[in-house]
Amino acid sequence: MGTFTPFPNTTYQIQPSSTVWVAAGQKLEDGAFIKVEELSNTMAIDFNIRGRNRVKILHDENNRFVFMME
Repeated sequence: MGTFTPFPNTTYQIQPSSTVWVAAGQKLEDGAFIKVEELSNTMAIDFNIRGRNRVKILHDENNRFVFMME
């Protein structure tokens, strides 16, 4: 997996994979290749399963990810 640093209130178009992994924790270098299974706080967003091509998630104060309704 490749990495990048997202910014709040910003829209990204990520292609071609239909599954995107979101992770929280120690800062990774942009462009670093990682193994998702080695990270402790991750969420897979599979756009094929969700049936939508836009999602909003909240990273809350308890270090959890929550899907937000649009």
